[in-house]
Amino acid sequence: MTRLRVLFIVVVLGLITKVASAIPVKVSATGSVIQVLTPDAFGTSVGDEFALEARFDSSALVDIDSMFGISVPGVEFASLATSPDASLLITLGSRSWDARSEPFFGSDFFGLFPTPLPHVVLLDGAFFGLNFFGIGPSDDVFLSDSTGQLYFGSTPGEVLGGNSDPGSPPFWVGMWNLANATVVFVPEPGTYFLTLLGLAAINWNRRRRSGGRNIPVSSTNVVRRS
Repeated sequence: MTRLRVLFIVVVLGLITKVASAIPVKVSATGSVIQVLTPDAFGTSVGDEFALEARFDSSALVDIDSMFGISVPGVEFASLATSPDASLLITLGSRSWDARSEPFFGSDFFGLFPTPLPHVVLLDGAFFGLNFFGIGPSDDVFLSDSTGQLYFGSTPGEVLGGNSDPGSPPFWVGMWNLANATVVFVPEPGTYFLTLLGLAAINWNRRRRSGGRNIPVSSTNVVRRS
């Protein structure tokens, strides 16, 4: 009977741990176009705003100790290709990109990245940017290269837009508003329910072992045997 109780408690604690380690994360960010180098077919103008909404499971977050022999503390990548419920939506006026706009979706780019592209990138728990080369309809590009910004000195928060042809310069340059971006861990109602259920089951097991009574430990409860 004791073994069954131990097994019961282990299963319940395992359930609680599993639920707690799989919390949905919601990321929201905005930015704007700060420079137009060449007029494009979409009429992109300085001051145009773009917005990001991303969701992924907290278990997708991977600590990145170093890349290319360079260590930057506090970096985490969250792959949007490994979480079943992961999503990404970037909008700029009537234009939009999602995770599948990344041509290397689900690839680690020949072993360059520790997890499959694309990524939401966090620095010290805050939104830093993306590893994302999105190609939308009509060859419309949205590029956020956080790896270059973290490890090779590119401007933090920079976004580039233009033609997907490598020989073409970007048409426009934008910047994320990193100070106003949000990263929120949002436990679902089922998470609370299962956690409370597990705790209730443990409490029930304790009360069952004590015959349904809460027996305080004091000198009056101690039976001395001669």
